[in-house]
Amino acid sequence: MAAARTLTAPPPRSKAWKPFDWYAAPRFYDIVFDDETRVEADFLEAMIDRYAVGAARRSKRLLEPACGSGRLLAELGRRGWRMSGFDASEAMLAFARSRLSRRRVEGDLRLGRFDDFRVRGRFAGAFCLVSSFQYVAREQEAEEHLRRIADALLPGGVYALAVHLTQKRRSRPIHERWVASRSGVEVVAAIRHGVPDPKTRSIPMRSRLTVTERGEVQRFETTWSFRTWTNTQFARLLASDPRLEHVATHDYWLEIDREVPFDRSLHDCVAILRRR
Repeated sequence: MAAARTLTAPPPRSKAWKPFDWYAAPRFYDIVFDDETRVEADFLEAMIDRYAVGAARRSKRLLEPACGSGRLLAELGRRGWRMSGFDASEAMLAFARSRLSRRRVEGDLRLGRFDDFRVRGRFAGAFCLVSSFQYVAREQEAEEHLRRIADALLPGGVYALAVHLTQKRRSRPIHERWVASRSGVEVVAAIRHGVPDPKTRSIPMRSRLTVTERGEVQRFETTWSFRTWTNTQFARLLASDPRLEHVATHDYWLEIDREVPFDRSLHDCVAILRRR
């Protein structure tokens, strides 16, 4: 998952933005993020090879919380992995099931939340790579998620969990921008990370999609809030279930041969947890 381009100034304002839940339009969401699918899949396979031990190394089963449009399920399934996933969006699950069917990839996809999901069997690995975990609103829900992940992993299995860590000193918004196209549809995504509030541990988020299709331009806006974690808060969370050991840290460039220090300078964090 390569880092997005950070802008020095916000995108121009427009009164034409329509309030919209971008998860209700899986096709547009999928176009934006699909460019990094192979990079992410390569990293996940290398993660299993490097960090999984014991029984997990003999398994070919992977689990994706917040599986979204199913792009990683399809890619890893094509590579021979047996895939399971869950998501809170019915629209995303329908899109993912259709995608797997078209590609003749089997997958067990279910409706579920981070703190309330059920799966069959146990897994060599699990992964959540696009900061979706920051939708978890309360610490108890985050801890329950890790407890259920520990239940779902085989001994020696690993979990890659990605979040943007928050530096308390930040006082200005951050703007990111992606441009992607597929089958004649161009999507420009501009995401605004607002100023984090350390008291409520939340950060206001805004996504604006400009979609050009057959000469028609549509503009959609989604707003929500993410939960924040500082380095210290996230370390405390990762230690909340003693069955999970924090064995390595990477950043959003997903270079398996380059681990990064888990310290106060880290922003884009991919923590690798291993089931004891």
